Amino acid sequence: MKARLILLLALGCQVSSQMHEMRQRWTMTLREGHGLQTFDRPSQQLWYRQQGVVFITPDRLAVYQVNQRLAPAPLARRDVSGGSGNFFLDLKILDAHHGHEIKFIRFPTSGSFSQVVAVRGGSFLVRTGDVLYLLSPAFSVLASKTLPLERVAPFEEWQISVPHSGAEIVVVHQQLFIHEAVLADGTLLSPGTSKADVEILDSDTLKVVKTFNLSHHLAYWSAGERFLVGTHASQPHHAEEFGLLDFDGRWKELKPTFTTKQPCAPIMEALDNQHIAAYGCNGIVVFSESGDQIFSSGGRANEVPLRVANSGNYLAVEFFGLPSSLSLKMKPSHIVLFDIKGGTQLAALSVQKNVVYYDVSAQGSLVVLEGDTLTMFGQGTE
Repeated sequence: MKARLILLLALGCQVSSQMHEMRQRWTMTLREGHGLQTFDRPSQQLWYRQQGVVFITPDRLAVYQVNQRLAPAPLARRDVSGGSGNFFLDLKILDAHHGHEIKFIRFPTSGSFSQVVAVRGGSFLVRTGDVLYLLSPAFSVLASKTLPLERVAPFEEWQISVPHSGAEIVVVHQQLFIHEAVLADGTLLSPGTSKADVEILDSDTLKVVKTFNLSHHLAYWSAGERFLVGTHASQPHHAEEFGLLDFDGRWKELKPTFTTKQPCAPIMEALDNQHIAAYGCNGIVVFSESGDQIFSSGGRANEVPLRVANSGNYLAVEFFGLPSSLSLKMKPSHIVLFDIKGGTQLAALSVQKNVVYYDVSAQGSLVVLEGDTLTMFGQGTE
Protein backbone atom coordinates (compact mmCIF):
# COMPACT_ATOMS: atom_id res chain seq x y z
CA MET A 1 0.00 0.00 0.00
CA LYS A 2 1.32 3.45 -0.87
CA ALA A 3 2.24 5.90 1.83
CA ARG A 4 -0.58 8.31 2.69
CA LEU A 5 0.08 11.90 3.67
CA ILE A 6 -1.94 13.15 6.60
CA LEU A 7 -1.57 16.92 6.66
CA LEU A 8 -1.30 18.84 9.90
CA LEU A 9 -1.89 15.87 12.16
CA ALA A 10 -1.90 16.89 15.82
CA LEU A 11 0.46 14.91 18.02
CA GLY A 12 0.06 16.84 21.25
CA CYS A 13 3.52 18.31 20.57
CA GLN A 14 5.08 21.16 22.47
CA VAL A 15 5.32 23.24 19.28
CA SER A 16 3.86 26.43 17.92
CA SER A 17 0.30 26.39 16.61
CA GLN A 18 1.55 27.72 13.27
CA MET A 19 1.39 25.08 10.51
CA HIS A 20 2.54 24.88 6.90
CA GLU A 21 1.17 22.82 4.04
CA MET A 22 3.13 19.92 2.55
CA ARG A 23 2.15 18.63 -0.88
CA GLN A 24 3.02 15.52 -2.84
CA ARG A 25 5.29 16.49 -5.73
CA TRP A 26 5.59 13.12 -7.42
CA THR A 27 5.52 9.39 -6.85
CA MET A 28 6.86 6.37 -8.74
CA THR A 29 6.99 2.59 -8.53
CA LEU A 30 10.62 1.47 -8.56
CA ARG A 31 10.01 -2.09 -9.69
CA GLU A 32 8.05 -1.11 -12.82
CA GLY A 33 10.43 1.25 -14.53
CA HIS A 34 13.64 0.94 -12.56
CA GLY A 35 14.27 -2.79 -12.12
CA LEU A 36 14.69 -2.75 -8.35
CA GLN A 37 13.20 -5.17 -5.83
CA THR A 38 10.83 -4.13 -3.08
CA PHE A 39 12.62 -2.36 -0.24
CA ASP A 40 10.46 -4.17 2.32
CA ARG A 41 12.64 -7.28 2.07
CA PRO A 42 13.11 -9.78 4.92
CA SER A 43 16.05 -8.93 7.17
CA GLN A 44 17.50 -12.41 7.71
CA GLN A 45 20.32 -11.76 5.26
CA LEU A 46 22.64 -8.80 5.89
CA TRP A 47 22.70 -7.78 2.22
CA TYR A 48 18.91 -7.35 2.18
CA ARG A 49 19.36 -4.32 4.45
CA GLN A 50 21.97 -2.60 2.29
CA GLN A 51 19.62 -0.13 0.62
CA GLY A 52 18.12 3.29 1.12
CA VAL A 53 17.40 6.79 -0.17
CA VAL A 54 19.41 9.96 0.45
CA PHE A 55 19.51 13.55 -0.78
CA ILE A 56 22.88 14.12 -2.52
CA THR A 57 21.88 17.78 -2.87
CA PRO A 58 18.46 19.46 -2.52
CA ASP A 59 18.11 18.88 -6.28
CA ARG A 60 19.44 15.31 -6.54
CA LEU A 61 18.28 12.11 -4.91
CA ALA A 62 20.14 8.79 -4.65
CA VAL A 63 18.24 5.49 -4.43
CA TYR A 64 20.42 2.42 -3.90
CA GLN A 65 19.96 -1.30 -3.32
CA VAL A 66 22.23 -4.34 -3.13
CA ASN A 67 21.03 -7.31 -5.18
CA GLN A 68 22.28 -10.81 -5.86
CA ARG A 69 22.94 -12.38 -9.23
CA LEU A 70 20.24 -14.81 -10.34
CA ALA A 71 22.89 -17.48 -10.89
CA PRO A 72 26.07 -17.85 -8.82
CA ALA A 73 29.12 -16.27 -10.42
CA PRO A 74 31.97 -18.60 -11.45
CA LEU A 75 34.53 -19.19 -8.74
CA ALA A 76 37.06 -16.36 -8.73
CA ARG A 77 39.35 -14.42 -6.45
CA ARG A 78 37.59 -11.72 -4.44
CA ASP A 79 37.83 -8.30 -6.04
CA VAL A 80 38.91 -5.07 -4.31
CA SER A 81 35.42 -4.60 -2.82
CA GLY A 82 35.66 -7.90 -0.98
CA GLY A 83 33.05 -9.48 -3.23
CA SER A 84 33.36 -12.41 -5.61
CA GLY A 85 30.87 -11.34 -8.30
CA ASN A 86 27.66 -12.54 -6.65
CA PHE A 87 26.46 -9.14 -5.43
CA PHE A 88 26.10 -5.73 -7.01
CA LEU A 89 25.00 -2.29 -5.83
CA ASP A 90 22.44 -0.56 -8.06
CA LEU A 91 22.55 3.23 -7.69
CA LYS A 92 20.05 5.57 -9.34
CA ILE A 93 20.43 9.34 -9.23
CA LEU A 94 17.07 11.08 -9.69
CA ASP A 95 15.99 14.67 -10.17
CA ALA A 96 14.47 15.60 -6.81
CA HIS A 97 11.95 18.04 -8.35
CA HIS A 98 10.42 15.79 -10.99
CA GLY A 99 11.70 12.26 -10.34
CA HIS A 100 13.28 11.56 -13.71
CA GLU A 101 16.48 9.51 -13.83
CA ILE A 102 19.77 11.39 -14.24
CA LYS A 103 22.23 8.52 -13.92
CA PHE A 104 22.35 4.78 -13.27
CA ILE A 105 25.53 3.15 -11.95
CA ARG A 106 26.17 -0.48 -10.98
CA PHE A 107 29.04 -1.37 -8.66
CA PRO A 108 30.35 -4.84 -7.74
CA THR A 109 30.11 -5.30 -4.00
CA SER A 110 30.06 -7.92 -1.27
CA GLY A 111 27.21 -9.34 0.79
CA SER A 112 28.25 -7.25 3.79
CA PHE A 113 28.07 -3.47 3.98
CA SER A 114 27.17 -1.05 1.17
CA GLN A 115 26.15 2.58 1.57
CA VAL A 116 25.68 5.94 -0.18
CA VAL A 117 26.40 9.16 1.75
CA ALA A 118 26.25 12.80 0.65
CA VAL A 119 29.37 14.95 1.06
CA ARG A 120 29.67 18.62 0.08
CA GLY A 121 29.36 20.40 -3.24
CA GLY A 122 27.30 17.62 -4.82
CA SER A 123 29.97 14.96 -4.33
CA PHE A 124 29.02 11.73 -2.58
CA LEU A 125 30.47 8.56 -1.10
CA VAL A 126 29.74 5.05 -2.30
CA ARG A 127 30.79 2.21 -0.05
CA THR A 128 30.98 -1.24 -1.62
CA GLY A 129 32.07 -3.79 0.97
CA ASP A 130 35.67 -3.03 1.88
CA VAL A 131 36.14 0.03 -0.37
CA LEU A 132 35.02 3.65 -0.07
CA TYR A 133 34.74 5.72 -3.27
CA LEU A 134 34.39 9.50 -3.57
CA LEU A 135 32.39 10.48 -6.66
CA SER A 136 32.09 13.95 -8.18
CA PRO A 137 28.78 15.60 -9.21
CA ALA A 138 29.69 14.42 -12.74
CA PHE A 139 29.98 10.82 -11.40
CA SER A 140 33.72 10.43 -11.89
CA VAL A 141 35.74 8.71 -9.17
CA LEU A 142 37.85 11.33 -7.40
CA ALA A 143 39.43 9.08 -4.78
CA SER A 144 39.10 5.71 -3.06
CA LYS A 145 40.05 4.22 0.27
CA THR A 146 40.20 0.61 1.40
CA LEU A 147 38.53 -0.39 4.66
CA PRO A 148 40.63 -3.42 5.61
CA LEU A 149 39.40 -5.98 8.13
CA GLU A 150 41.90 -7.56 10.50
CA ARG A 151 39.64 -10.63 10.93
CA VAL A 152 40.81 -11.37 14.47
CA ALA A 153 37.63 -10.30 16.31
CA PRO A 154 34.29 -12.18 16.10
CA PHE A 155 32.51 -8.85 15.50
CA GLU A 156 34.25 -6.32 13.26
CA GLU A 157 33.08 -3.55 10.96
CA TRP A 158 33.79 -0.10 9.57
CA GLN A 159 31.14 2.58 10.14
CA ILE A 160 30.82 5.88 8.25
CA SER A 161 29.14 9.17 9.18
CA VAL A 162 29.31 12.62 7.57
CA PRO A 163 27.88 15.88 8.96
CA HIS A 164 25.68 17.70 6.44
CA SER A 165 28.31 20.39 5.90
CA GLY A 166 30.53 17.63 4.51
CA ALA A 167 33.56 19.37 5.99
CA GLU A 168 35.00 16.05 7.08
CA ILE A 169 34.26 12.34 6.89
CA VAL A 170 34.42 10.16 9.99
CA VAL A 171 35.12 6.44 9.72
CA VAL A 172 35.32 4.16 12.76
CA HIS A 173 36.86 0.69 12.73
CA GLN A 174 35.13 -1.25 15.51
CA GLN A 175 36.29 -4.60 16.89
CA LEU A 176 34.43 -6.49 19.60
CA PHE A 177 36.32 -9.48 20.99
CA ILE A 178 34.28 -10.35 24.10
CA HIS A 179 30.92 -8.88 25.07
CA GLU A 180 30.65 -7.18 28.47
CA ALA A 181 28.54 -9.02 31.07
CA VAL A 182 26.19 -6.95 33.25
CA LEU A 183 23.53 -8.19 35.68
CA ALA A 184 20.00 -6.77 35.70
CA ASP A 185 20.83 -4.66 38.75
CA GLY A 186 23.76 -3.05 36.95
CA THR A 187 26.50 -5.12 38.55
CA LEU A 188 29.42 -5.51 36.15
CA LEU A 189 30.65 -9.09 35.89
CA SER A 190 33.08 -8.50 33.03
CA PRO A 191 33.96 -5.34 31.05
CA GLY A 192 34.52 -7.40 27.93
CA THR A 193 37.19 -6.64 25.37
CA SER A 194 36.80 -4.29 22.40
CA LYS A 195 38.35 -1.27 20.72
CA ALA A 196 37.60 1.42 18.16
CA ASP A 197 39.97 3.23 15.81
CA VAL A 198 38.66 6.60 14.56
CA GLU A 199 39.87 8.27 11.35
CA ILE A 200 38.96 11.77 10.17
CA LEU A 201 39.17 12.04 6.38
CA ASP A 202 39.49 15.04 4.09
CA SER A 203 36.21 15.22 2.18
CA ASP A 204 37.94 16.20 -1.08
CA THR A 205 40.62 13.49 -1.16
CA LEU A 206 39.73 10.80 1.43
CA LYS A 207 43.19 11.31 2.92
CA VAL A 208 43.47 10.74 6.67
CA VAL A 209 43.95 14.06 8.48
CA LYS A 210 43.57 12.86 12.08
CA THR A 211 43.28 9.62 14.04
CA PHE A 212 42.62 8.57 17.62
CA ASN A 213 41.93 5.30 19.38
CA LEU A 214 39.37 4.27 21.99
CA SER A 215 39.80 1.50 24.53
CA HIS A 216 36.25 0.23 23.92
CA HIS A 217 33.83 0.20 21.00
CA LEU A 218 31.12 2.81 20.52
CA ALA A 219 27.73 1.13 20.83
CA TYR A 220 26.10 4.09 19.03
CA TRP A 221 27.57 7.25 17.49
CA SER A 222 27.03 9.95 14.86
CA ALA A 223 29.16 12.75 13.43
CA GLY A 224 28.56 16.43 14.17
CA GLU A 225 30.64 19.46 13.26
CA ARG A 226 34.11 18.75 14.70
CA PHE A 227 32.79 16.24 17.24
CA LEU A 228 31.00 12.93 17.63
CA VAL A 229 27.94 12.24 19.71
CA GLY A 230 28.25 8.74 21.11
CA THR A 231 27.96 6.31 23.96
CA HIS A 232 30.56 6.10 26.68
CA ALA A 233 33.91 5.46 25.06
CA SER A 234 35.72 4.08 28.11
CA GLN A 235 33.01 2.28 30.10
CA PRO A 236 31.01 -0.06 27.87
CA HIS A 237 28.74 -1.11 30.72
CA HIS A 238 27.49 2.49 30.82
CA ALA A 239 26.36 2.41 27.21
CA GLU A 240 23.25 4.42 28.08
CA GLU A 241 25.47 7.42 28.89
CA PHE A 242 25.87 9.63 25.82
CA GLY A 243 28.44 12.34 25.44
CA LEU A 244 30.48 14.51 23.11
CA LEU A 245 33.71 13.05 21.78
CA ASP A 246 36.06 15.61 20.25
CA PHE A 247 38.60 14.84 17.55
CA ASP A 248 41.30 14.36 20.18
CA GLY A 249 39.35 11.51 21.74
CA ARG A 250 38.17 13.47 24.81
CA TRP A 251 34.70 12.45 26.00
CA LYS A 252 32.27 14.73 27.91
CA GLU A 253 28.89 13.59 29.20
CA LEU A 254 25.81 15.23 27.72
CA LYS A 255 23.08 16.27 30.13
CA PRO A 256 20.20 17.96 28.31
CA THR A 257 17.94 20.05 30.52
CA PHE A 258 14.66 18.21 30.08
CA THR A 259 12.57 16.11 32.39
CA THR A 260 11.56 12.51 31.70
CA LYS A 261 8.28 10.86 32.53
CA GLN A 262 9.65 7.32 32.38
CA PRO A 263 12.98 5.90 33.57
CA CYS A 264 14.48 5.11 30.20
CA ALA A 265 17.71 6.39 28.67
CA PRO A 266 17.30 8.20 25.33
CA ILE A 267 19.34 7.76 22.17
CA MET A 268 21.29 10.89 21.23
CA GLU A 269 22.32 11.95 17.76
CA ALA A 270 24.23 14.86 16.22
CA LEU A 271 22.20 17.30 14.11
CA ASP A 272 23.04 20.31 11.97
CA ASN A 273 23.80 23.73 13.48
CA GLN A 274 25.68 22.23 16.45
CA HIS A 275 22.42 20.76 17.78
CA ILE A 276 21.81 17.37 19.35
CA ALA A 277 18.62 15.26 19.44
CA ALA A 278 17.69 13.02 22.35
CA TYR A 279 14.78 10.67 21.71
CA GLY A 280 13.15 7.63 23.29
CA CYS A 281 10.13 6.67 25.37
CA ASN A 282 9.74 10.27 26.59
CA GLY A 283 9.47 11.80 23.14
CA ILE A 284 12.14 13.90 21.47
CA VAL A 285 14.06 17.01 22.48
CA VAL A 286 16.62 19.08 20.53
CA PHE A 287 19.21 20.92 22.58
CA SER A 288 22.51 22.74 22.26
CA GLU A 289 25.92 21.47 23.35
CA SER A 290 25.50 23.39 26.61
CA GLY A 291 22.20 21.60 27.31
CA ASP A 292 19.78 24.43 26.50
CA GLN A 293 16.51 23.12 25.08
CA ILE A 294 15.60 24.34 21.58
CA PHE A 295 12.65 22.14 20.61
CA SER A 296 10.62 19.26 22.04
CA SER A 297 7.73 16.97 21.16
CA GLY A 298 5.98 14.47 23.39
CA GLY A 299 4.48 12.30 20.66
CA ARG A 300 1.41 10.10 20.96
CA ALA A 301 0.58 7.60 23.66
CA ASN A 302 1.87 4.05 23.03
CA GLU A 303 4.37 5.28 20.44
CA VAL A 304 8.07 6.03 20.60
CA PRO A 305 10.47 7.82 18.22
CA LEU A 306 13.22 5.45 17.14
CA ARG A 307 14.88 7.02 14.08
CA VAL A 308 15.50 10.55 12.81
CA ALA A 309 16.78 12.32 9.69
CA ASN A 310 17.93 15.93 9.72
CA SER A 311 19.14 18.64 7.37
CA GLY A 312 19.39 22.32 8.23
CA ASN A 313 16.41 23.33 10.36
CA TYR A 314 14.31 20.32 9.36
CA LEU A 315 13.92 17.12 11.37
CA ALA A 316 12.02 14.01 10.24
CA VAL A 317 11.13 11.60 13.06
CA GLU A 318 9.93 8.01 12.61
CA PHE A 319 7.57 6.83 15.34
CA PHE A 320 7.04 3.16 16.19
CA GLY A 321 4.05 1.59 17.93
CA LEU A 322 4.89 -0.13 21.20
CA PRO A 323 4.28 -3.91 21.55
CA SER A 324 0.75 -4.87 22.56
CA SER A 325 -1.36 -7.95 23.15
CA LEU A 326 -2.14 -7.97 19.42
CA SER A 327 1.46 -7.64 18.26
CA LEU A 328 4.69 -8.36 20.12
CA LYS A 329 6.78 -6.53 17.53
CA MET A 330 7.39 -2.82 17.19
CA LYS A 331 6.27 -1.49 13.80
CA PRO A 332 6.65 1.98 12.28
CA SER A 333 3.40 3.94 12.37
CA HIS A 334 4.15 7.38 10.94
CA ILE A 335 6.84 9.92 10.06
CA VAL A 336 6.55 13.50 11.29
CA LEU A 337 8.41 16.47 9.78
CA PHE A 338 9.30 19.37 12.08
CA ASP A 339 10.78 22.80 11.53
CA ILE A 340 13.12 23.03 14.53
CA LYS A 341 13.86 26.73 14.20
CA GLY A 342 10.23 27.74 13.77
CA GLY A 343 8.96 25.25 16.33
CA THR A 344 6.34 23.94 13.93
CA GLN A 345 5.07 20.56 12.83
CA LEU A 346 4.87 20.58 9.04
CA ALA A 347 3.25 17.23 8.29
CA ALA A 348 2.75 13.63 9.38
CA LEU A 349 2.89 10.65 7.07
CA SER A 350 1.13 7.38 7.83
CA VAL A 351 3.14 4.29 6.80
CA GLN A 352 2.13 0.67 6.36
CA LYS A 353 5.28 -1.38 5.74
CA ASN A 354 7.59 -2.88 8.34
CA VAL A 355 10.62 -1.13 6.84
CA VAL A 356 10.57 2.47 5.62
CA TYR A 357 13.43 4.62 4.28
CA TYR A 358 13.30 8.41 4.19
CA ASP A 359 15.39 11.57 4.12
CA VAL A 360 14.88 15.34 4.37
CA SER A 361 16.59 18.13 2.44
CA ALA A 362 17.89 21.48 3.70
CA GLN A 363 14.88 23.09 1.96
CA GLY A 364 12.40 20.91 3.84
CA SER A 365 11.54 18.37 1.14
CA LEU A 366 10.72 14.92 2.49
CA VAL A 367 11.25 11.73 0.47
CA VAL A 368 9.77 8.43 1.62
CA LEU A 369 10.52 4.96 0.23
CA GLU A 370 7.98 2.36 1.33
CA GLY A 371 7.94 -1.07 -0.31
CA ASP A 372 8.54 -0.29 -4.00
CA THR A 373 6.93 3.17 -3.91
CA LEU A 374 9.06 6.32 -3.82
CA THR A 375 7.22 9.57 -2.99
CA MET A 376 8.48 13.15 -2.74
CA PHE A 377 6.75 15.78 -0.60
CA GLY A 378 7.54 19.49 -0.51
CA GLN A 379 6.27 22.77 0.82
CA GLY A 380 4.28 25.18 -1.34
CA THR A 381 3.22 24.61 -4.95
CA GLU A 382 6.59 23.55 -6.49
